Amino acid sequence: MATTNEFAGTLAGFESLRELMGEDGIRELMGLFIDDGGNHIVRLGGALDRSDAGLLAEVAHALKGSSASVGANRMAQLCGQLETSGRAGTTAGGAAVLQALVEEFKCVTRFLSKTQIVADVSVRLAA
Repeated sequence: MATTNEFAGTLAGFESLRELMGEDGIRELMGLFIDDGGNHIVRLGGALDRSDAGLLAEVAHALKGSSASVGANRMAQLCGQLETSGRAGTTAGGAAVLQALVEEFKCVTRFLSKTQIVADVSVRLAA
């Protein structure tokens, strides 16, 4: 089993959350986060493809909240950037931020797989 030090900073407060929720609770929460997160990222890509700033802001806001809730602070920060752009009525520069978000999401899923919280997951994103 991988140590959490290998992915330091990936999920802030992960061990505390794990202790609070127990193994079953953390598995369920993180499984939902991965499923929903992947869907949100695909929707963000669609919003950028259509230059839909309103949808970009809406979806980024939702993913920002769930990311912050599980301690994926870098993901939350990147979502905040997308949300701010969308609320300003622009999608300019969003592709680069989305790519960074995808990479961070992959890091989170690798961490969760290595800590055996979720089964090996293959992140297939159209972003």
